[in-house]
Amino acid sequence: MPKGKKHRAHGPAEVLVVEAEEFPSAVIVELWHKNTKGKREFLDSRRYDVAEEIAELVLAVADEQR
Repeated sequence: MPKGKKHRAHGPAEVLVVEAEEFPSAVIVELWHKNTKGKREFLDSRRYDVAEEIAELVLAVADEQR
């Protein structure tokens, strides 16, 4: 590793909160990551080819909240 470079741990982020909004032609999921000082990530099916993954995530969270 080059001198002066900090090594960052790599691995899956834990999701604290998932909020999903469904639009007629898109699904947007907001992910809040644990241990990253409130870092938020948005998965938008209009911008990424992740429509199926987002739909599965939304359904899994909905089932867990029941």
